[in-house]
Amino acid sequence: MAEHFISDIESGVQGTDIRAAFLKCAADAAGVSKNVEKIHRAVARASVKTGAPIMAHSMPAVATGPRQIEIFEEEGVDLARVQIAHCGDSEDLDYIEGLLAKGVYVGLDRYGLEMFLPIGKRNAVAAELLRRGHAERLMISQDYCGTIDWYPPEMNEMAVSQGAVRNWSMTLVFEEVRAGVA
Repeated sequence: MAEHFISDIESGVQGTDIRAAFLKCAADAAGVSKNVEKIHRAVARASVKTGAPIMAHSMPAVATGPRQIEIFEEEGVDLARVQIAHCGDSEDLDYIEGLLAKGVYVGLDRYGLEMFLPIGKRNAVAAELLRRGHAERLMISQDYCGTIDWYPPEMNEMAVSQGAVRNWSMTLVFEEVRAGVA
């Protein structure tokens, strides 16, 4: 797997001239299973070989971040080139600061997805992390572009009506969040 990832970065994706700019891996509700670890190690090896940054989807509810970082450390990844995404789904500042202490970036990146954590609570977490001096390692966004090719508009309408999402858009952070965190 690592060789495929390296080829995507150095030569191009699937025989094209389009080269990948970063590596992505994911751990979710099942945690870092054997197969998930295998993918993380392949991504880590490709990062070490190419210098490409890593964006790791995480699930704070089951604390995947520390294990993801541990794997990257074991493989020799420069942790300053890693983002552990979706940390803003949690109000657990100790958890988030534990990740930051390792030198990674954390994603406070699912603004508008109220089903994981309402905007007001996300703002409180972000503001406290800023007060504690972590501005340089926070990545704030709304994870919206993932809806472009697979998320039918009627699903969004249903999610809004049920309170699962609120004002979710490409501009949410600029229009609403920035003022609430500052």
